Parts: sequence; C-alpha cells; structure tokens
Amino acid sequence: MKNLFLSLTALLFSFALFSCSESDLTSNYGSDDGAISNPKGDNITTIADPVIVFLKQEIVKRKDVTNMYVMNEDGSNKTKLMAITPYVHRQWSYPRWAPTGINTIYYGAKGNNFTWNGSTYGSNAVWLTDISVVNNIPKASNTRKIWDGSSNYTICYDRAWNPSPNSNQIAIIVYSVPTMTRSIMLIPTNGNGVPTTIYTEGPDFWMQWLTFSPNGDYIAFARNNSSSKSIRVIERTTGNVVKDIDLSQFTYVGKLDWQRTLNSPIIAFHGTLNGINNMYTLDINTNAIVLAINNGTQTAMGSYSPDDTKMVHTCISTQWEIKIYNFLTGTTSAVLDVNGEFSSWKR
Repeated sequence: MKNLFLSLTALLFSFALFSCSESDLTSNYGSDDGAISNPKGDNITTIADPVIVFLKQEIVKRKDVTNMYVMNEDGSNKTKLMAITPYVHRQWSYPRWAPTGINTIYYGAKGNNFTWNGSTYGSNAVWLTDISVVNNIPKASNTRKIWDGSSNYTICYDRAWNPSPNSNQIAIIVYSVPTMTRSIMLIPTNGNGVPTTIYTEGPDFWMQWLTFSPNGDYIAFARNNSSSKSIRVIERTTGNVVKDIDLSQFTYVGKLDWQRTLNSPIIAFHGTLNGINNMYTLDINTNAIVLAINNGTQTAMGSYSPDDTKMVHTCISTQWEIKIYNFLTGTTSAVLDVNGEFSSWKR
C-alpha cells in the first residue's frame, strides 16, 4: 500500500499529472465500441445492462492510460466508456453510480489550471456523465463538470452522492494550500449554487473514502496517519462528530461502502492487517469488526449490491481480478475482469 502521507512538494507534483484538456475526456464513440468480452460465448448475445463501473490502467502507445468501463453483473457486455488521460491515479478519480433512479456516473478528473508559488498545476474537478444503452451498447453522454478547484482548493480527491431519493447533493473532500487542511464540502449536482463546508481537519490525518448512510443523514470516512487509524461518522447538516471508531490495529483503512438497507449500521472497509489486505465490516452501533470476504485471496475496494447480498471487489493478490462475493452462499464468482479496480455497483 502506497504511503499517502506525501510531502507537499510530492503532492503538488502529482497534481501536475492532471494536465489533460476537457476534450481528452472522451466518450466511447470510437473503434473500440461495444462488448469486448462475453463469458457466455461469442455466438450468444446478451442484453446490455450496465450495473458495474470500474477503472483499468492500460498501456496505449507505450503510455499509461486510465480507462473507465461498465459491464453486466456477469461480466458480459464490457464496454469502455471513456479514457482519462494522461495518467491520473485511480485512487483520486474513481467513479461511482448516482442514487437509485439516476442513471449517472460521477468521478474525478482534470479541471482548470492554477498557479501557486510560481508554478502551474492542474486541479481535480468533479464530473458527471449520463449512461444509456444504444443498439445494445452502453454509451456515456452529456459529460459535464460541476465543480472545479482553485488556488485555494488544489484538489478534490474524493466524492460521495447523497443516496436519498432525488438528492442533488454530493459531498467532496478538498485539499487546500498552503494550510494543508482537508475539508468536506457539499456541492449541488446541477453545478449551480455555493458549496457549503461542513467539516475541516488539519494536516495531521489523511481523510478519505467518503460514504453516506442509507438515509443520507450521516457521512463516514477513513482517517489515517502513521500511528492512528479510525472511521469517523459526522452529521451531514452540521458536521458534528457522532462516532469515531478506533481501528489502530490496522496499518491502513481504505475504501468504505455503507450498506444500502435503510438504517443499516454496517460499513464495509478495506483494512490492512499484518500485511494482508481484506474487506471487513464494521457495525458502528457495537464497534464489532468482521472479515467480510473469506475466499483465500487478498481483497479490497468492495461495493455492495443494491440488496446487500453481494459485493463486487478486486482480488489484489491475483492480477487485480474483479469478482463478486455472495454473502448468502459464501461463494465467489468467476473472474469478471483482470487489472480492474474501484468497482461501483449501481444502486
């Protein structure tokens, strides 16, 4: 696991990697359109039902490219939606689905350039793209930027959409210079209105991996530094801390995903324990921690199915294979993709 506690110089250098133009965020109207794999056989046509979105790092013309894909639950109709170039670390750009009934994916990518301390850098903005199926091929359209950084907010490196029905609110984490503070802000999904800051921390902790409670009233996130780890829960309206569960037995606490069932106290998280990475669950009412996926491989980056009975995840010890774990049967699916990560299951 890479060390997230970067120096300001190293962090700003990574900001410079966000140097693509808005035209580089291209939809999939190209030669690679359509399903690129079909586990049921090349002669069997499946109906495109894109419910899982994920990222892949691929080599194109000797350059690293981060591509966004969607696929059916069984791995069929796998289709590239767009490329985010040049190389942008997937940990800061990974996509998620909007709430139930909103056929939109949101993600982080290049925003405006800004000048700080005599140098020019690229900010990280919040983008939306609408997903449809045309002639049985998933398409991304109406790609739009709804929030951008500035010299005060150098990067937005995490996002979570309030899952309440008809919600038009996204929580983001922004990193500020020169204070090196991190803040949680609420922004409108239509791109209008003034963002509201509800929570701010100093440079002592790296906070990331936002996830909303099923009713949208609370926000949870991970906090990591060299000596302490925790999952903190705050109220969405006030930013008041209502829970802070110490997880210092782990050397790293990664991507969170709150269950979909209304009033569920269960949050899944990626934890590194004794050098081994696995998905765990945390009951925020009792602080009980349980190994979520037990299939003999190291797992990370899980996302619940709409009914919480399954989880799409990456097996990081086996070629970064994307698989689905069934909690009811204790079984794991066949490999849906390799070299894939940061999957998100449509609500």
